[in-house]
Amino acid sequence: MLVPINLAQATTGAVVSFVPVPFACRLVSITLVGNITLAANGTNHLTITVKAADGATALASRTTNSGGGAGGTTLTAGTVEGLAITNFDDSGLTANQAYKIETAVGGTLANATDFTLVFEFEAARSV
Repeated sequence: MLVPINLAQATTGAVVSFVPVPFACRLVSITLVGNITLAANGTNHLTITVKAADGATALASRTTNSGGGAGGTTLTAGTVEGLAITNFDDSGLTANQAYKIETAVGGTLANATDFTLVFEFEAARSV
């Protein structure tokens, strides 16, 4: 099952969103595509983090922060990127739980942006 989530981010600040899932499942993949190019920058950057149902355990992250060893790279408009999922053991959900998505801007982006995250789930197997 694929679930696309469209998110908007202003030039400053942070946004918290949730992806509710009404059935027990396992996260298979997350893809990202932006509508504008955000250049890698050590001062003005965007970080997107997907967290497990506990709201604290990071499952995937993407940043354009190129400073301080953050390793961020340019997010290119229209380019689909797969996000690496970490903490796979924490990626499953029981019925009626939600993944948490946090976006945060460091400094000030040149433009407001929006992007789409596509979550791919598979139903949890009964044992």
